Amino acid sequence: MNLPLDGLAFIIIFFFLDLKTPRTPLLAGLKAIDWVGAFFVIGGTLMILFGLEDGGVEYPWKSATIICLLIFGFISFICFFLVEWKVAKYPIIPLRIFKHHSNLAALFVCFFHGYVFIGGSYYLPLYFQTILDCTPILSGVYVLPTSVALSIGSIATGIFIRKTGMYLPGKITIHTVR
Repeated sequence: MNLPLDGLAFIIIFFFLDLKTPRTPLLAGLKAIDWVGAFFVIGGTLMILFGLEDGGVEYPWKSATIICLLIFGFISFICFFLVEWKVAKYPIIPLRIFKHHSNLAALFVCFFHGYVFIGGSYYLPLYFQTILDCTPILSGVYVLPTSVALSIGSIATGIFIRKTGMYLPGKITIHTVR
């Protein structure tokens, strides 16, 4: 169900999204990537996810495998933040974004929005298939109104912000260069 819509979105973005990007030589671009930070964040994420996925299923929660995956995953995240703070010339996550309360509030809202949205996107089709005994195709049809409503709402919000410049009505406006 998603593949045709994703293909259409790809075609629209390919032809209509006009990004001005500087032409960086390949070696200079590869040197600018924070490889150590990427290693720690990807490794830490994988270890935590494998620990949470296999805990209680493949291995008991008290097993050395699960405990090590979780502990070393969190240690990798600590190393990631240390690398971003002290070592990286171009960090993946510049720590200066955490200095302002408004940035922290926006990041928390985005985190919880993603948490709820991904949870709903995952569990709604699962509910339709397991509880209501629907086929995967029918489950996709049942989820379609949610997808369409979210898409229309996102498009309308983007158009509103682009036309008015207001992303927080009555308080702050964006001054765009046309």
